[in-house]
Amino acid sequence: YLPDSPIKHGWQLDFDSKTQPEQRKAPQFFAVHSAPIPGSLSIVDNGRYSLNHTIGQVQSLANLVEYCIKPARHGTFYLRVTVRSRDGSQTRNVWLRHVIGTGIPCQINPSEWSFDVKGELLEDGWVLVKLSMEDEVARSYGSQGYVFQNLLSVRFRGSLSISPISFFRVESLKEIGIVNDAKEGPVG
Repeated sequence: YLPDSPIKHGWQLDFDSKTQPEQRKAPQFFAVHSAPIPGSLSIVDNGRYSLNHTIGQVQSLANLVEYCIKPARHGTFYLRVTVRSRDGSQTRNVWLRHVIGTGIPCQINPSEWSFDVKGELLEDGWVLVKLSMEDEVARSYGSQGYVFQNLLSVRFRGSLSISPISFFRVESLKEIGIVNDAKEGPVG
């Protein structure tokens, strides 16, 4: 998108209810030329914002999400997904929050779980992250009888640098050499 703002290309800028209207300032966007993946973007926050993008119909079928991130102050990557009951009678839209770290998954509220991800450390503080939606839902909402159905949207918060995001549909993570390196945590 650069030098244009992502807001001019389908991304929606929102502010939380705690931010007074006079304090609502869009984050700043910069091209990152030293990133491991061309087309990467640096976002510098100017307060509490969220930047959201609805995923297209084809990408919504993905069960694996891959990106490079260089987190800064409160840099957070979210995915909004639909989960369904194992018998298919119920669905819910929920958030999966991702930060670089080594903690165990934890439930933030009934509609959000947080995951610390290690990823693969690259040069200059960048981290390659590969997320299995099926695995994350199994370790969070799975204890309530839900399984992953589809992706809905992506959200950024805080300051971070991010590469273009790739979406894949795979039958087996082991086939492509991905092994879950996240710590197991309580799921119920």
